[in-house]
Amino acid sequence: MGVVDSLTSAEAAVAVAVKINTVRVVDAQESGLEGRFAACRAGMGGVPGFRGVQLLRPVDGGGRYFVLSWWDSDASFCDWLAHGREMAHGVSSAGLGVESELLEFEVVDLPSIADVLG
Repeated sequence: MGVVDSLTSAEAAVAVAVKINTVRVVDAQESGLEGRFAACRAGMGGVPGFRGVQLLRPVDGGGRYFVLSWWDSDASFCDWLAHGREMAHGVSSAGLGVESELLEFEVVDLPSIADVLG
């Protein structure tokens, strides 16, 4: 699957690992972050286990972005962190004035829960 801007609910259900990277941009570097994200996103298409990614811009101008990514498994994400991150992102984010925090989630299979509670 190539890089997508969004996933359908069926596609998201296939992805079992969701990673949300909160990125706080300081020193008015929003356009730099968005440009860097657009440039590196294309390099993610061939990453094993990668399903898709979205960049969410804050509407209040607070400078806190969310990068949502969907993966086949946590192992796929960890492998990308260990071996492919620099290749996909190129240069580091040094000089962009960013702070980030990684949040990790699993997709809840709601139909299965509904069947159990049924």
